[in-house]
Amino acid sequence: MAKSNLSVELKWQSGESDQSLLDFIAKICMAEAPLLHWLEPRPGYPDQNHFGPWPGFTGLGAGAPDIDGFRKKGRDFSEARLFYQNKALHVLAAAKGRRWSWCEECEKTPAPETGRLEVIRAEKPVFLFQDHDRYGLPEAWTNKLRAIEYRNQGRLVAWRLLPFKRKSDEGKRDDHERRD
Repeated sequence: MAKSNLSVELKWQSGESDQSLLDFIAKICMAEAPLLHWLEPRPGYPDQNHFGPWPGFTGLGAGAPDIDGFRKKGRDFSEARLFYQNKALHVLAAAKGRRWSWCEECEKTPAPETGRLEVIRAEKPVFLFQDHDRYGLPEAWTNKLRAIEYRNQGRLVAWRLLPFKRKSDEGKRDDHERRD
């Protein structure tokens, strides 16, 4: 497992988009597939007189979400998160279009650039003891998730999820540990 309580920098980008949430994340996923995704249905979204997440829906899943499948079913979401090895995207519904924010972990620089924040990075295990069927992850990942937290002066400023490394990954370093 990567070291906890490392001092790193986060690079931030944020903005707004007129695209639908699914169109926006589809473009991102085509450029680079995430390791994990989280989708939150629009609150009170009706599906055959069923409110909340529709039957069979899994919010957390491996890889990219089934965007074409959701489009065909006319599904709508209020929030999405895409988790990568060293970055995360958070997209929220807005009055018109979507608001989004990227954070990417990077090596510290002597003088942080604009759009960068010095943070303490910590890893914590995440165990999904209840509702295993609710999560669309491979069974091998179900109780093998880790949360990466980023804190600045004690305040949580960002987080992302990653699977624990497999035994075959031992000896390999995470992107933030590379010194190319």
